[in-house]
Amino acid sequence: MEDILASIRRILTEDQTMPGTTSSPEPFALTESMLVSPPRDILAEEADPSPAPPPATETRITPAATPGEENVDLLAPAVAAAAAASVGSLLRAVSQDRHAAVRPGGGPTIEDLVRAELAPLLKDWLTEHAEPVAERLVREELRLMLREWLNVHLPPIVERAVRSEIERVVSRGG
Repeated sequence: MEDILASIRRILTEDQTMPGTTSSPEPFALTESMLVSPPRDILAEEADPSPAPPPATETRITPAATPGEENVDLLAPAVAAAAAASVGSLLRAVSQDRHAAVRPGGGPTIEDLVRAELAPLLKDWLTEHAEPVAERLVREELRLMLREWLNVHLPPIVERAVRSEIERVVSRGG
């Protein structure tokens, strides 16, 4: 036992004193040439603020990006194409309604147009992705009932099976 401990100590001391290894690396020195931008004097900037831009007479809101540029990967290509086609037909319907004569109390509302355009898409999506609510509820209830039944009945069943197998092996060997 002492021989093993002595050999382990020898190996550890050899590893620590191996030539060419240093215990700690040299610190990395940063120079001013490595700076991304020259240091700025914050107090000088606060003392001499730049003049405020003149107020604009007309405020324009420009979108940061077109709708197709951001979050492209959020929708599947087929869904995005179907949604784009649906929105396009909705826009055409709305623009046609704008040019039509206004009839008091008549014509479809925007809500009706949106519902008419989105109903087929939602129906298709729901048939593909949503299981019937009743089926899901029954499955959850059956899972709970089965878990309770197994917790109550499985240990005695396993115990009887093990006991009968042990008796069979003992009677065969005896």
